[in-house]
Amino acid sequence: MHIFRPGTRRFLPGMVDNLSPEWKAVLSAGRRMVLKKGEFLLPDGETRSFGYLTSGRICSTHTSYGGGAHSMLIFGPGTLIREAYVCSGFCQSLPHFQCLTDVECHIFPGDLLHDERFIAAHPELMRSMLYSVSVKLSLFDAMLSIMSCRTVEEKVAMWMYYCCDSCGRSSFSPGISQIELSLLLGVHKSSLNKVVLALKKHGILECFTKTRLSILDERRLFRAACGELLL
Repeated sequence: MHIFRPGTRRFLPGMVDNLSPEWKAVLSAGRRMVLKKGEFLLPDGETRSFGYLTSGRICSTHTSYGGGAHSMLIFGPGTLIREAYVCSGFCQSLPHFQCLTDVECHIFPGDLLHDERFIAAHPELMRSMLYSVSVKLSLFDAMLSIMSCRTVEEKVAMWMYYCCDSCGRSSFSPGISQIELSLLLGVHKSSLNKVVLALKKHGILECFTKTRLSILDERRLFRAACGELLL
């Protein structure tokens, strides 16, 4: 089980939102951009910039050399995009950012994060950015652990178990659809649906919708996640 400091905000694995609301104060320093569902957030010509999502949802998509693709994080409003790559100077980020819905964002020049006057004038934004990077790193770590599971059944069960652990309860609103979760885990939607049905059949899962995920037996869910319980 994870141990959280008192008052720590908890995030479900693979999902972030409202990480950096402080950046709303400097939106005028960026350029507003509106994109449609399915479009990519940052074209190749803007690889030295970073963004702030004001509305909509996007996902970071990684493509393998074999042509396969899956998402590692889903971003909601109030979240910075690509700040870690720009701050480190490694401007050619590996993931692509694709819109899951219609999106509004603001694009900032990457040099802003290396401007000493801007940094001195906005220490709260630098603290906000550090928090953003730290949360994403923790969630990347959780997703890598989930993706290391051998089977679709283990991946889905482990993701659900991590969610229960993060929320501290067995029934909650996941804020993610089964289609989005299939993208996040890199599995086919029909395969995910079979696992959900199997978990229900075994009395482990009560329901899974975008507004409610309810686990009936966390102990057996963990066994399924570890490959000790065949579904």
